[in-house]
Amino acid sequence: MNKTSLFFSLLSTVLFVQANTPEGFSETRFAGYPEIKSLTGLSVSPEGVVYAAQDLNGAWGKNPHNGSITRMEDTDGDGKADKFTKFVADIDQPRGIHFIHDTLYVINPPYLTAFKDSDNDGVADQKKNLLTGIGFSLDWRGGDHTSNGVRMGADGWLYMAIGDYAIPNGKGSDGSSVQLWGGGVLRCRPDGSELEIFTSNTRNIYGVAITPQMELFSRDNTNDGGGWNVRFHYFSQFMDAGYPRKYLSNPDETQAPLADYGGGSGTGMRFIQEPGIPRQWNNKVYSCDWGGTGISIHDMKRFEETYIIEQKTFFKPDKAMDIDADAAGNIYVMNWKGANNYANFDKERGSIFKLKPTNHQAKNFPELKKQSIDQLINNLNSDSENLRMTSQREIISRKADIKTAKKLTIYVQNSSKSLYGRTSALFALKQIFGTQAHEALKSFTKDKDLRENALKALTDRSTQVKGLDPQFFINFLKDPNARVRSQAIISLGRLKAPGTSQYIMALGAKPYDYKSDQLPDRAQLNPRIPHTAFRVLLELADVPYLLSVAKTRGPKSEMALRVLKNIYTPEVVAGITKLCNEASPEDLPRYLPTLFRLYYMEDIEKVEWRQHWWSTRPQTKIPYMRKDLWAGSEKVKSCIEKNMSRLQDQQIVSMLSSLQSVGIQRRDFKLGLKMTGLEALVTKDKLDQKDIAFIEAEIKEGKDQAQIVLDAWNKLNDHLDVHPKEVRLALFSIVEQNLKHRKNKALNEQVKAFMTDPNYLLSNEDAMFQAFYHKKGWGTMIYYCRYLLNLQSMPLIQDKTRKKIIKAVGKEISRGQEFTAEYAVNMGYPEYFEEVKKYAAKGKGKKGEFYKKLVVKIEQLKNTDSNQKIAQLDKKIVMAKVKNIKGDIKLGEQLYTRSGCVACHARSESEMAKGPYMGNVGTTFTRDAIAEAIIDPNATISQGFTSVLFKMKDGSSHTGFVSSREHGQIALRNLFGITTKIAHEDVVSEKKLKTSMMPEGLVNNLSIKEFAALVDYLSSLKK
Repeated sequence: MNKTSLFFSLLSTVLFVQANTPEGFSETRFAGYPEIKSLTGLSVSPEGVVYAAQDLNGAWGKNPHNGSITRMEDTDGDGKADKFTKFVADIDQPRGIHFIHDTLYVINPPYLTAFKDSDNDGVADQKKNLLTGIGFSLDWRGGDHTSNGVRMGADGWLYMAIGDYAIPNGKGSDGSSVQLWGGGVLRCRPDGSELEIFTSNTRNIYGVAITPQMELFSRDNTNDGGGWNVRFHYFSQFMDAGYPRKYLSNPDETQAPLADYGGGSGTGMRFIQEPGIPRQWNNKVYSCDWGGTGISIHDMKRFEETYIIEQKTFFKPDKAMDIDADAAGNIYVMNWKGANNYANFDKERGSIFKLKPTNHQAKNFPELKKQSIDQLINNLNSDSENLRMTSQREIISRKADIKTAKKLTIYVQNSSKSLYGRTSALFALKQIFGTQAHEALKSFTKDKDLRENALKALTDRSTQVKGLDPQFFINFLKDPNARVRSQAIISLGRLKAPGTSQYIMALGAKPYDYKSDQLPDRAQLNPRIPHTAFRVLLELADVPYLLSVAKTRGPKSEMALRVLKNIYTPEVVAGITKLCNEASPEDLPRYLPTLFRLYYMEDIEKVEWRQHWWSTRPQTKIPYMRKDLWAGSEKVKSCIEKNMSRLQDQQIVSMLSSLQSVGIQRRDFKLGLKMTGLEALVTKDKLDQKDIAFIEAEIKEGKDQAQIVLDAWNKLNDHLDVHPKEVRLALFSIVEQNLKHRKNKALNEQVKAFMTDPNYLLSNEDAMFQAFYHKKGWGTMIYYCRYLLNLQSMPLIQDKTRKKIIKAVGKEISRGQEFTAEYAVNMGYPEYFEEVKKYAAKGKGKKGEFYKKLVVKIEQLKNTDSNQKIAQLDKKIVMAKVKNIKGDIKLGEQLYTRSGCVACHARSESEMAKGPYMGNVGTTFTRDAIAEAIIDPNATISQGFTSVLFKMKDGSSHTGFVSSREHGQIALRNLFGITTKIAHEDVVSEKKLKTSMMPEGLVNNLSIKEFAALVDYLSSLKK
């Protein structure tokens, strides 16, 4: 190497090595640009050969022949790759990769492909597509949110992390097929056979970590303010995570995550257990986050059938994407640094870092093909996950014989061996001998340490369950170990044996009652047996049994009705109809919600796959993505119309709310209800002007409960575009009532949004000022002045309106309304400074002194920030200057409102959905990325921040940010913060735009100091 090359090699190491090397490791930059770029997946062989998937399309690009997989080696032991080979030179959309034994498995939508290098030249010469249809090819869209990671477990299944673009028609090598409308976990055998869904309805998981005991974990992806944050999942067979249909509308039908980590973007996952790794980092589940969290480890404490977990930071590379380890204990980390914009990365985009354990002399990895069966089985006792997994695959690859079976059986039974090794041998026995291993597996259930996975191995392959007796598994429903009980339920679900539902119900409907001292944090209580039982009962669909239980009372009846809501058969409709018709009026509310749910179904066969991505604002308020009528709908409707009129008065509102919660419109049914008052109107589908006036009058009386007032607020908002003037005046009445009492916390959040939302000013400014001038109460006037001050900075406001606001607010300040004066000064509105000075000059007493203090503050504002405005500086200069200034967060919060950010961005999940969510932006993005996104919006259009162009059937088009998709309507917010609602059925096409909805120049009038304050305020928004 010449001196120049040496210099740049050393310089790159200094520049790129991260500043937070974990304790007990040394760090090198293993590889980076130009040898590798735009990295999407990482896998490391036990010997330390590194494979990196690269996609120059990034996430959104659609150019073919832009992907490859590079094989890397460090031949001189300096911690940096010096040998690079294109293992796969041309592959579209490579995502997750996994090297095991002699095969590299690659997710490259719509395929799962196996590559082998038979002549050991570092280039793949064998290729086989194991799965097809798992995601979409480049003829439609780029690769983000599609099929992502892949990993093999000790059970021999390949587990795949699937994003929420879903699986329209996945096919296995044996003809097996799946459809998955949403994210989840798929699995298949190593040859691509027996394709099936393992877990459904996650969002955009990128990887799955698998422990030696066959526990699966994943870090999910936030939907940017829609109530689904970065969730840490613990997966199990049949599990429904609930996104997006049920996590808000029907959480009792979903499995809650182990933890909610707020903002961020979950990416790669790995369980790591290797010799030499310091104890505090070893034998852990690792998760990567593309946001600001970096890479974390998760300490786990078993509790019943679940875990109580604690997250700790391990390493924080910018934009962490993936992680893996070799058998020597070296950990390799991949990042995607610089990839805030999502398309076409033929330049520096990420690196691979190597973390080497200090004070550890690694042994050479053995040549397994030269080892005997005895040596390979002995390897299973290793504390290296790499050595155990690779040895197991080598054992399986060899010719099976009775001697191998006996040796594996003896090893499994040897309690002096590690549980990891015994479990690996147990699954090897099953994979080699199939049903012939069943008697041995049954015998293993006598060992309490092996029982759970022995039950799993017996029933884990649906092609190999014939002849298994359900009673054998029923016996374990009463096992003292909750994990065994949970697995017994799953095994019965795999068997699909009739007559077993009653046993599952007895366990699944049993109430959980833990004492507070049993849990360090009750918020993390995450029972899994009730959900697993619910899902298996749904799988078994024993309708006669479920209907018989539904007649009774108690937890079993509730479980039965919950299951029946999800079974669309004439038998269920007839059974629930009979229960409704025979029920007393008091009992009707027990059965009607099940009937409501059965009116619509979600017919996956009718899905237009290319038109229905969930987006960051999916349909969440009803348990369907689309509502389809089916053969039973008319009979359901007839029963509803017959029985709703039998309800008691106090039951009507709750039942109407339940009816609407599944997307049914009252106007489509003849319900025969006689209702009066505010309660009647908030359940009405459409309001007229008289209805709105009545709501306003009722609320002014102040007699109604907080929930009804909140319902009225939401109902009025739904009619803002139909009756803007009347609705706005009614909303002002609710605001005034809330000011007097402030008991409704949920409404307080809505009122905050009201103060900063330009939708309330649309088309009828006169109504707003009319309401303003008719409010005589001093406290109310302060509130309206603040409302007007917030509106003053909105980009929508015309000059004439701004002048009216300045005149109205100025008048109140001149009258001595000190709180309004203080707010105007703190917000930095110079238009009011003279009015403050005038009052200070003539004012007396405490109020006069207060105004004089405000004058002092005005002078301080003038003197402390005389820097040039951003409009006068080049963008690069602005970015360079703001890096060196620590901003005033309190000032930044004020500027957030003054600059109009509040018009388009919510900061709390309880606020009405607007544009891109800001409540966790500080977690997801670095300070520099936030600054760049404001200064140059088109440079960094990240997930959740894209705008969409809709073309309509009538030839018109609409552009904006999708803030919600509910009840067949799409709410689209434009660059002024104004919302337009369009009917989904009227949309011809939907196209994601490459330009930002946020205009440039929004902060042009700020100084560098003010801009730094705004950036630091946004950086502080974390959850």
